[in-house]
Amino acid sequence: MQIKHKAQRRMSQNNFALSEESLEEYRSLKTSANLLAIEERQELEKLMREEKAAVRALNALKEMQQSFEEKRDSRNEEITSQATKKTELEEKIVGLRNELNSKKQELENQQSERTKISQLEAQVNEKLQSVYQQLLQAGVDRNESERERKLKDTLTSLQRIFPGKILYCTKFGFTTSCSTF
Repeated sequence: MQIKHKAQRRMSQNNFALSEESLEEYRSLKTSANLLAIEERQELEKLMREEKAAVRALNALKEMQQSFEEKRDSRNEEITSQATKKTELEEKIVGLRNELNSKKQELENQQSERTKISQLEAQVNEKLQSVYQQLLQAGVDRNESERERKLKDTLTSLQRIFPGKILYCTKFGFTTSCSTF
């Protein structure tokens, strides 16, 4: 209706009068234009809705892309961090292996030294045992010879007191010898 009033105003401004046929033609054109405009308006509204949906989808995709990029950056930082940790751990492993090898070598050296000390100790103990046996034998021999000397002294004094009556026996190892005084 507003269009109709506008058209009439324009005509009145121009003082331009339309015949009844022209007016009828105008009205039919106007009706067909309104019908065509409805379809076009519906098409326009449909396109606008599709555009809004496409814009929303585009925004969602942009957000997803941004999220994926942030995740990618985070993963890259994590990879870098893990690579650094790996390098540090590998260096630590190398250091610990070197220390282990050093300690193994030290242990082998100490075991070798203990073996040498044990061998020396065994040799010294053998020699000590030998010397101890010799000292014991020398002490026994000395005691026997001192006993024999005392016995001879006693027998000599007894012979002086009792001449020709005393029999003297001595034992050397497994043999025994006897003599009369």
